[in-house]
Amino acid sequence: KLTEQIGLIYHNASVVNLQVPYKVLKQPNVVGTLNCLKFAVKSNARLIYTSSTAALPASVHFKEDSNGWITLTSNDMNLKDGYGQSKAVAEQILHTASMLG
Repeated sequence: KLTEQIGLIYHNASVVNLQVPYKVLKQPNVVGTLNCLKFAVKSNARLIYTSSTAALPASVHFKEDSNGWITLTSNDMNLKDGYGQSKAVAEQILHTASMLG
């Protein structure tokens, strides 16, 4: 019934902890984002996602595509802490969903 009443979902929740590895943050930050995305699709709702600069590459010399997305190299990912990795993976999921419509 709730899926019939929702038109807009704001997702800005995550576990922020710079001391733990990715595997600890995967469930709340990556799977949590995926669950919000699935709910938005099921509800035919628009998903508004708030990220953080933790998902950006460490280098200031990165390039955005025409839609403002940044592609991280494997080296960029290895330089991130677990939190930054979880945010980057969540954003990759959202980018893929965006490209799929």
